[in-house]
Amino acid sequence: MQVLKITPRGYCHGVVDAFRIAKRVREETHGPVHMLGMLVHNTHATDDLQRQGIELVDQPNRLAGLEHIKEGTVIFTAHGVSPQVKQRAVELGLTPVDATCSDVVRTHELVADLARKGYEVVYIGRKGHPEPEGVVGEAPGRVYLVQDPEDIDALELEGDRIAVTC
Repeated sequence: MQVLKITPRGYCHGVVDAFRIAKRVREETHGPVHMLGMLVHNTHATDDLQRQGIELVDQPNRLAGLEHIKEGTVIFTAHGVSPQVKQRAVELGLTPVDATCSDVVRTHELVADLARKGYEVVYIGRKGHPEPEGVVGEAPGRVYLVQDPEDIDALELEGDRIAVTC
């Protein structure tokens, strides 16, 4: 089998948009600018943003990360955050900037809408990753993160209105 490398390889539109937002915010903002977690999963790109003066705040979860930011602007990454994180940023007096990928935004909206309509939502994703953290936060107690088949076996869904997404 012949493997062909396609070059140049590039970022998806959500990542490109997040970088543009972060760079624009740094250029237009006086005062500290923080990214709440890695803007994207790429250490070289994150290092570049830090060299431009955007501080990385990387904690086990986004709410915990906010508690380490005392002032300034906080950029939410392309992975999205929960409504609780957005609310807490405002409560702390920070200026939030949302760089969430538009595809992730649509998933958040879908999950929130399904939960409002009485569905229990099974979200397929990776535990410990920021994207599921934000999605599950759209409707705590109504959204269940599944990573492995064992997680499916452990589900205790109550009704007959069940939606599955990723």
